[in-house]
Amino acid sequence: MLDFLYSNLGRIFGAEEITKVQWKLGNDLPPTFIAFILVGALVFVIWSPFREAIPSRRVLLVFLRLCGILILLLVLLQPQVNFEFEEKGVSRVYVLLDRSESMTIKDDGQESRWEKAVKAFSGSSDGVLQQIGNDHQLEVMTFGDKINNLSVEQIEEELPGAKSSAIGSALEGMKEKELSAILLFSDMAWNEGVDPVGVAGELGRRGVALFPVPIGKSNSPDASILSVHYRDRVFPGEEIPLKIQISSSPELEGLTTDLVVNLGDEEVARQMVTYSGGQQIMEIVIKGRTLKGQFPLKLELEGIEDEISLANNKAERSLTFID
Repeated sequence: MLDFLYSNLGRIFGAEEITKVQWKLGNDLPPTFIAFILVGALVFVIWSPFREAIPSRRVLLVFLRLCGILILLLVLLQPQVNFEFEEKGVSRVYVLLDRSESMTIKDDGQESRWEKAVKAFSGSSDGVLQQIGNDHQLEVMTFGDKINNLSVEQIEEELPGAKSSAIGSALEGMKEKELSAILLFSDMAWNEGVDPVGVAGELGRRGVALFPVPIGKSNSPDASILSVHYRDRVFPGEEIPLKIQISSSPELEGLTTDLVVNLGDEEVARQMVTYSGGQQIMEIVIKGRTLKGQFPLKLELEGIEDEISLANNKAERSLTFID
């Protein structure tokens, strides 16, 4: 009976479930004082009707005075009831799918990382969509060099191929949104934008849970140009030494490729690089143009098969020739 009552009260208050009901008195009057007043009121109720000659009036007086005593008790005792309930709201979960070029890699020779990510998210029986989709409001986005909003139905039509993987920037875009959690499907090979670790910490301090879902092998081959050191203002025709810092993953150790340097649209140097499986310094000397002005200086490590990303194989600077 009480459960039925509490259930209906919960609907009135907009709560899905009342978990606890607590009764208490709001007045701290001494019990002896309350008892004294109550006894006096009862004596008055019982004694006073005998002065009435008509019996029907006696009954009416007793009833009215008992009601008065009840009201007096309510005023003195000030009974209160507290309801505790759990309000179950629908949380919003953002799903971020990495669609960078590295997600096209087939680690097992059969399925690409993108196909594995899509299957992990929307698989027919054990995918994330089936497990949490009914309890949470899902917002689906893909990211590479920019973020795209998608419906669940559009995921199957989406193809990876973005030249960069800005995981940190994608997470940073979530900071202004109202959300409970983020599911990140990626091979975690970020090569552009802010550091995702720092952004994840900021989200955590806001109470937003981040659940990374790694896709693919963690030891995928990759190489990148970290920095280029040179004098950016030189005389026409002058020789220009370049010092290039290169990083390569251990899987590339011993493999070779070419480092190509272009000044404007002209190739001015090409040198073979043997990867060390870590960081290394390459030195190349190029000859400047005879013309004055500013020209783009472009460097590129030619890609190796199954390299995780080619976007970080390139670097572009500028070179100014002066009198």
